[in-house]
Amino acid sequence: MNQNSSSQTYDAVAVIYDRSRFRTIRGRFFSILRNRILDRLAMELPSSGKVFDLACGTGLMSAWLIKKNYQTTSGDLSRGMIEMAKNNLDGSDSLDGFLQLDATRIPIKSKAFDIVTSFRFLNLMSPEDRVRIHKEVSRICKQYYLITYALGGPYQRFRGKVKAILGISLGEGADLYPATIEEIRNELAQAGIEMVSAYPVCSLLTSEIIVLGKIKA
Repeated sequence: MNQNSSSQTYDAVAVIYDRSRFRTIRGRFFSILRNRILDRLAMELPSSGKVFDLACGTGLMSAWLIKKNYQTTSGDLSRGMIEMAKNNLDGSDSLDGFLQLDATRIPIKSKAFDIVTSFRFLNLMSPEDRVRIHKEVSRICKQYYLITYALGGPYQRFRGKVKAILGISLGEGADLYPATIEEIRNELAQAGIEMVSAYPVCSLLTSEIIVLGKIKA
């Protein structure tokens, strides 16, 4: 996906995106499932530190990080998404600010953050671009990388075909570039990141999988 065209697209639909993705009953349901996994993973993460939320969108993941008292910087290619995130996160003492940036060329000094997160973004990127992004994250991050992928496999392909037959949308870009567990592990390894654990959000209903990686020394 061309990141410039992506920025223009999301600038135009940021408000609609926020309402349709996260404020519907479906969106709230998946947020509950996602947060249960995140709360479990939080026990494996440092209890404090500086976090960069890459491709923050309208601030869903940033809000969780702030709730956990991490000093959070949020970044996105889309100015529209950043403005929505500012509105959603306004007034938090743990919010360090926002950056507009290209995820493949992050203008941040090396080892500036303890943790980097990126949710509902890498499924939109080709494997080649994902590796470039992972390498940038490995450069700017000291410890952990918490991300989501679209999981690929026989069941996910079957589920996609059934939904297509029934005329049910998978969601914009949901399975654009899925990956198997082994492919995820290999992509991270190319950037010097070890895959520690992976948790499907809800295998029956979504391909989204939450992955915890650790930056190798």
